[in-house]
Amino acid sequence: MTPQKYKDTLPKYYSNNREYTKWDMESFSKYVNLRFPHITVKPGQEWTFTKGTYTFICRYHGEFQEQGSRIMRGKKSRCPGCEPQETSDNQIRKVVIEVLEEMLDTLKTNYD
Repeated sequence: MTPQKYKDTLPKYYSNNREYTKWDMESFSKYVNLRFPHITVKPGQEWTFTKGTYTFICRYHGEFQEQGSRIMRGKKSRCPGCEPQETSDNQIRKVVIEVLEEMLDTLKTNYD
């Protein structure tokens, strides 16, 4: 199941005419693990909403703390040890996309 599909199954509530997901520690932990399989929420913590700071465990680098909403919305896991690798992966993706776009432009030019 994708993180978004899981989130869509959770209960909702409304405030100021906006829909919000009703999170608890169990649903938050599962969502984080679906987004980042190498990250788990350290057991035994109390739910203090998404703006609370929680302790997470990276399979590779151990414990770290981060605000819940930053983990949920970010494209990166926020693990300090993983951060350089994630940044490197993003840089590689950008270069690959640029090269592919140039190749596509060349092909379009040759066939037009």
